[in-house]
Order: sequence, then C-alpha cells, then structure tokens
Amino acid sequence: MKSQRILLAAFLSIGVIACGVFFTFVDEAHALPTFARKYRTSCTTCHIGFFKLNPFGESFRQNGYVIPGGQNATLVKEEPVSLGAEAWKRVWPEAVWPGAIPSTVPVSFYAHQRLFIDENKDPAVNFKFPHEFKMFIGGTLGENYSFWGEHNLQSSTLNRIFFRFNDLFSEERWGKFGVLPEDAFNVRIGRLDVGTLLIPLNVRRTINKAAPYTYEVGSAAATKWDFSDLQSGVEANGVIRHRFLYAAGVVNGLTTGGTPAGVEDNNDAKDLYYRVAYKYGGLSFDGQDWASDEEGLRQTNNWVDNAVTVGQFGYWGTTTVSTAPMIENPFWRVGGDVRVNFGNLDLYGAVVAGRDDRPDSTNREIDTLSSFAQADYVIFPWLQIALGYENVTYDKAFKRDTDAIIASLFAWPAANIKTTVEGKVFPEDSDGASQLLFDLTYAF
Repeated sequence: MKSQRILLAAFLSIGVIACGVFFTFVDEAHALPTFARKYRTSCTTCHIGFFKLNPFGESFRQNGYVIPGGQNATLVKEEPVSLGAEAWKRVWPEAVWPGAIPSTVPVSFYAHQRLFIDENKDPAVNFKFPHEFKMFIGGTLGENYSFWGEHNLQSSTLNRIFFRFNDLFSEERWGKFGVLPEDAFNVRIGRLDVGTLLIPLNVRRTINKAAPYTYEVGSAAATKWDFSDLQSGVEANGVIRHRFLYAAGVVNGLTTGGTPAGVEDNNDAKDLYYRVAYKYGGLSFDGQDWASDEEGLRQTNNWVDNAVTVGQFGYWGTTTVSTAPMIENPFWRVGGDVRVNFGNLDLYGAVVAGRDDRPDSTNREIDTLSSFAQADYVIFPWLQIALGYENVTYDKAFKRDTDAIIASLFAWPAANIKTTVEGKVFPEDSDGASQLLFDLTYAF
C-alpha cells in the first residue's frame, strides 16, 4: 500500500508541476555560471537543460572547455588577461611562454532543495533544504591549459579538482615541436571523476545514479567501491580521427583516511582503468565538424544528434577490507555501453560484470552482473521526461538482487533553474524501498 501511495503521489505531483511550469515559463532566460558569462550565452548552448550535456557540450568538455572547430577566439566575450607578450612565443625557449588568466573570477554556485519520501524511512517524509550547496571553478589558462574544481560547501571532504594539459605534442598548438594531431593526447591530474562512463555522473539527467556505476559489494561501508568514487590520480585521454575516443588512468583507488580526508591512499596498490568508444554519425567527439561561423552558438534544437555511440571500459583495483589482520580485496569491473540518439529521443544503457576476490572477512568470492537502460525524450526544450530500468545480480553466495524502475519529469522555468519529480519503484521480490523525490536546483 505504501508503494501505491507513493506512485499515486508521483503522478499527481508531476501533473501539478508540469502545469505550474507551463503557466510560469519565461521565454528568454539566461543562466550565469562561469562559461555562460565567458561567452555571453545560455546554459542551453551546452546542456539539454542542465546538467546533461548536448553533443556540442560534450565536445566543449572534451576540448578542455574551449569552443571546438577553431572558433573559440571569435566567440569569447570576456577576453582573458594576458600574462606576457605574444612575441615571447617566437623566442622560446629563451623566454618564458606567455600565459593568461580569466578576466573575472571563474566561480559559479548551485544549490539543491529536495523533498525526499521513502516508505522505509522514519519519518517517511524529509525536507532536505539544502540537499547540496556546491561551488564550481572552471576555465582556461591560455591556449593549452584548463582547470576544473567542485566542492560541496556543506562538507569538509575534498571533491573534484584537476588541472588539464591540452593537446600535448600536437602540431596545431606546438608547430615544429608537435608530432600528434589536435586533441589526440591530453592529460588530467588531480582529484578526478573516473573516465570510464558513457555519461559522466556529474552531468547525468536523473537524480538517481545508474546501478551499474554505483552498486557496491561487501559488508563494511568504508571499504565499498563504485564508479562514482572520486579518485586522486592521472588520466590520459584524447580523440583519434575525430570519432574514436580513449581514456586511461592510474589512481589511488578507494581512500578512507589521510589528510586531506579521502585523498591519500590506504594501501600500496594503485588502480587502473580505461575506456574506448566509437561514434557513428552526429557531431564528432572533438567537435571539429561543428558549425560554420554564420551559425554561431545554437541555444535550442541542439540536442538532436542522430548518432550511435558504442563503448567498452574496464577497471582493476584493490580495497583494504581490514588492517588488523590485513585483508585486501582485489577486484575488477568490465563493461560495455551503447547510446542511440534520434531526433528528440535519446536511448542509452550499459552492462557491467565484476568480481571481488575477498570483499569481507569471509574469504568468499562474489561475482556480479549489472545493467541499465534509459530513454530520455524532449517534449519541449523546457519540459523533458525519462524512463529507465536497472538491475544488479549477485551470485548465490551473497543472495541479494536488485531491480528498479525509475521515472522522471524535468522542467526548466528558466535556463538556470531546474525542477524534477522522480519516482523509483522496486518490485516486491527485489531488495529496495520505493522512493519519491522532488528537487529544485538553481545555478548562478
């Protein structure tokens, strides 16, 4: 009965919010986060309603937060501050290579206000105001370097922050010193999101994270690993011949101690991961076949890509289950994913297989298999829906399986304000409690 009440509340709430957004919608609204200020454009230039990136936004991210297709200089509205004369480049290495910094402080914020309903919680209804309040920094330091940072101001734990070397050894950037094509080799160093996912978790559409990327194995919370964990390490990535993307990294792995908290490793092993993907049709990964000068930065109807993307990824790591006595758990995850975009419809999904050799003190080996599929549909640029299914199957020794259906409705009364209603339902024979979430997010 509780599940039925939650579902009924979800349908009623979706109807109320959709009507409210329809009557309060503003035609021309512009968000003001860092990159919107830099290019004097709307959030919808890069996002299908934030946070999910459209094809142009994905190429902008891959290009080190620079407009692809060689058009960045003509579209920047806030010129950077030069650190040195352009002539210094011609006399290098006899002079320091000139640099640049953003002309304004590259800081943005976003906040979540959330109403959370869970049939198995007491109380079942909770106001999480705020659920999150985050600060972002992001930008470029001249032509060849970029940076990104993210921190939850409610937490003392360090979040994502990394520096990126763009186009290392490329002919386009380094002339006679370059040996590689443009965007063929980039390096990120710092506190990273693991570069294995079809859609990175920080730019996903739904509130809930897909099960293949977030399921955990083991009994101790401090030793459970999943793809959503931020990692300290180094990653190389790039695009070859416009349509083949790769990433490979070495990271600390799961960290539970050290100073700052969660940064230093807790064992001698380092974790390794990789991703490869190929995109057929649509905008290329590097955005080199983007738009002509006349078209400029499109702010609507830019979610249509008519493309198929196929990817494959893997991760090998070790977690420390116990230090007295010392118990370590070597594990791996290997998976594949596919994405099909056609018109207003975006279909994507993934399958991940895994094995943990010793996730707890029982010496039992646990195999897992997880999958998800989701369909996103753009009704209007400001009104979108999503429907997904996810599953996690553990081997018989663990005796725990999870299936869930997730339905979401998203509305943007302005380009930088997002409202979400999302319901998550578990079948009766599955391990999980039905949930209903109402979320208000705004960025500035």
